[in-house]
Amino acid sequence: NVTTSQTLTTTYADVNGSSINYTAPSGAVAVMYEFSFSSAWDDDSHSIGNFKFFIDSTEVTDARQVIGINGNHELVNHFRYIIPIGGTANASTGRQASWSGSKNLKIQTREHSSGAEMLLFTSYYWEGANSRQFNRPRLTLTAIGGAYNG
Repeated sequence: NVTTSQTLTTTYADVNGSSINYTAPSGAVAVMYEFSFSSAWDDDSHSIGNFKFFIDSTEVTDARQVIGINGNHELVNHFRYIIPIGGTANASTGRQASWSGSKNLKIQTREHSSGAEMLLFTSYYWEGANSRQFNRPRLTLTAIGGAYNG
């Protein structure tokens, strides 16, 4: 449902298109969450974005990432995190003791400071000009070890 770029601010906000309610299949031992998106500078000397991953309302602190570039940049970023299922739950790693029912998975982001601005889902340059181009993000979930119901 993402149709335009996202401008970061110094306040955390959901990354557009990164939120999904998901129920792991019976027998799954892990879920791999992958979110691919582009980022570009916004006319500052550098850009820095901080990214946090959540399962429901709990931050998975081991998944924190920073994207930072000194000077202008355009990147395709791949946020990938594996959520183990089984054993003792651990908020830091995201391990779930069990997974029955829907859980909300999402990323939140903010720019590091007002002098290090970043845009998501866009490029800065295109075909020899400063011509921003929209780049749709992609979200993929993969259940690992789940039961086959085919």
